[in-house]
Order: sequence, then structure tokens, then C-alpha cells
Amino acid sequence: MAGAFGAMTSIYGGMQQASAASAAGDAQAAAYNYNAQIAENNAIAAKQAALADSKQQHRVNAARHGKMVTQIIKQGVELNTGTPLLILSEDAAQGELEKQKILHKGELQAQNYRNEATLQRFYAEQAQAAAENQSSSAMSSGILGGMKGLFGMFGGGN
Repeated sequence: MAGAFGAMTSIYGGMQQASAASAAGDAQAAAYNYNAQIAENNAIAAKQAALADSKQQHRVNAARHGKMVTQIIKQGVELNTGTPLLILSEDAAQGELEKQKILHKGELQAQNYRNEATLQRFYAEQAQAAAENQSSSAMSSGILGGMKGLFGMFGGGN
């Protein structure tokens, strides 16, 4: 009778270990998925911040450009020809480049966050797979231990 009790205890223990491994894997995967969602949100925020910064840069550029036009006009110089035109064109091009650099930097940040989210989701999948393996192993060990106990009860394995 003690052999049967031991066999049942071994099987039950295996079931408990399997359940614990599964729960731990679920918890770990949930944490990784949560981190992935945070990274996705950060990617969105990075793009929004870059867009806002580029709009602010556009206002700065327009104000600077307006001051340059005003100074050129005050000096009585023709705006649409020669050096003033080149200076104003170069200023506009430089201002646009500054805006594009801001947007590009924001896109790079967003991509880094999206990459982190992908990595976190991969970790979640790996945690689930590891938990499933541990769970299966624990269940198998419990069943095999129980079978060994039962087999021993009936005179085998001496």
C-alpha cells in the first residue's frame, strides 16, 4: 500500500511541478509582452515628438528667414536676383535640412523602440516554449516515477 501512495504522490508532484512551470512561463511571457507594448508606445511618442520638434524648427526657420528678408529690404537691395537670392535660397535649404534631420532622428528612435518591442515579443515566445518544456518534463518525470513505484509494488525492479 505504501508503494501505491508513493506512486500517487510522485504523479501528483509531477502535476504540481508542471502547473508551476506553466504559470511561471505565463507570468514571464506576460512581462515580456508588457515591455513590448511599452516599447511600441515609446516608438509612437518618439515619432510624435520629432514631428512637433520639426514644426517648431519650421517656425524658427520662418522667423529667421523673415528677418533676413527684412534686413535685405531695409538696405534697398533687390531680393529676387544675385547674392540676396542665393543667400535666401541657401537659408531656406538649410532650414529644410534641419527639419529633415529632426524627423530622421525621430524615425531612428522609433525604429529602435520597435526593434526592442520585437525582441521582447521573441523573449515572450521563448519563455512560453521553455515553460512548456519544463512542464512536460515535470509531468513525464512524475508519471514515470509513479509507474516505477507501482511496478516495484508488484515485484518488479528488485
